[in-house]
Amino acid sequence: MRHNVPELLKLIDVFVLPSLFEGISNTVLEAMATGIPAVATCVGSNPHPKVRDLENIIGVTVTGFVEDIRPYYKAADIGVIPLRMARGIQNKVREAMAMRKPVVATTKAIEGIHAMPNKHVLVEDTARDFAKAVSKLMKNQELRNRLGAAAREFVLKKYDWHTNMKKFEHLLFPPQTI
Repeated sequence: MRHNVPELLKLIDVFVLPSLFEGISNTVLEAMATGIPAVATCVGSNPHPKVRDLENIIGVTVTGFVEDIRPYYKAADIGVIPLRMARGIQNKVREAMAMRKPVVATTKAIEGIHAMPNKHVLVEDTARDFAKAVSKLMKNQELRNRLGAAAREFVLKKYDWHTNMKKFEHLLFPPQTI
């Protein structure tokens, strides 16, 4: 199903990035219960049927694969990453942070990123606490702005390609000692 993307982007308040395997658990439903509209997307083709079924809920849109995820981040007020299982560093967390979005994520979602909870990202591990954190951010623009700015600064500092490539080159080609 194709959506009118420009119209859809106008409606986004919360951008949910679920796992392809987990679905979205109850996070979207809890947020919806507090009156927060949500757009859920899975980056990649063939979203799990549980994720597709969420489109039956008013205010939830499942986009499936998108060519460019940046417009969705840009349109959103908050990035929500409710992963209960995660392998490796989650680029979706770093992408949202790099787009200056406040992020609500699980402990698993931020593993390996080394972001500081309550400074760079809000971390919650239950659907109810997740919904509370999202609701808190929706009601407090100053907090959204502060977390988003801190998140972007963190990503630019820690994940700068130029700086990290210099470190990598140093490991591959250590300075010659005389």
